[in-house]
Amino acid sequence: SAILSDIQSVTAELRKRKQIIADADKALQDADQAAIQIKELAATSKGLVDSDGKRAIVKVGDAANASGWRPSSSRRKKWRWWASSRAGWRMISITC
Repeated sequence: SAILSDIQSVTAELRKRKQIIADADKALQDADQAAIQIKELAATSKGLVDSDGKRAIVKVGDAANASGWRPSSSRRKKWRWWASSRAGWRMISITC
């Protein structure tokens, strides 16, 4: 009877440990999946910034110029405009 009780205790402990290992394995699989999704998102984001983002900045600049804003400087990846408002002239700066 004592031996049977010990066997049942050991079996219960092994089941608990098996579940802990299964949970850890699932967590690793989820982390791997998240890493893959982050890598894909980074590639997609880079593509958007390198293509659509540059076009968007050019369009913002064109719209600013068409609305009367005057560019004060145009350096690589930084654009500034002076805009008139009720409070006076103010600088609008876009950095990318």
